[in-house]
Amino acid sequence: MSTIRNRQFLLKLTDHEYEMIQQKMQQCGIRNMSAYLRKMAIDGLVVNLDMPAFREMLKLMNRTAANVNQIAVRCNMTGGISREDLTELRDGYREQAEQIKKMVSEVITLKSIRRT
Repeated sequence: MSTIRNRQFLLKLTDHEYEMIQQKMQQCGIRNMSAYLRKMAIDGLVVNLDMPAFREMLKLMNRTAANVNQIAVRCNMTGGISREDLTELRDGYREQAEQIKKMVSEVITLKSIRRT
């Protein structure tokens, strides 16, 4: 499917209608009116997922990636890796796995709610 949008749709609104759409967009955290209106016209609904577990997982992934890079630099400089570095990596990955489990659980719950 092409992502080039070559069709235009003109929609006239009253000031009140425009403000209502702006408020709905703000509630959903959406800034792009075209994207919002397209989503509403096609699907009839916008789901705003506020998933703290997902944000936390991204932070952990970034932290772990930084740790891996630091360990790789040390390993290249010294020719080896310390037990402490390996323990730190292992603990970071375990914490990430727990966050991923939480996130998947939240998504599954949302899917089951949508079906009912």
